[in-house]
Amino acid sequence: MYFLEHFLNACLQQIDLKSDRYLQAFLQLEEESAWKARKKEGEKAHRIQKLEDIYTTSGQVPEKFVF
Repeated sequence: MYFLEHFLNACLQQIDLKSDRYLQAFLQLEEESAWKARKKEGEKAHRIQKLEDIYTTSGQVPEKFVF
């Protein structure tokens, strides 16, 4: 439990993860069926094909992906 809590706190320190609607849903939804519905919704979303397609919430390409 200690390591899980530490991991989740570290995730929530990252602005892009903190504002991710799927992470929020995973942490907030109480019913497994609600999580499965949200997950299915995400599976229909646009899939990233290239690193150039990755953007932060501010619309910038993360520096670690710039070659």
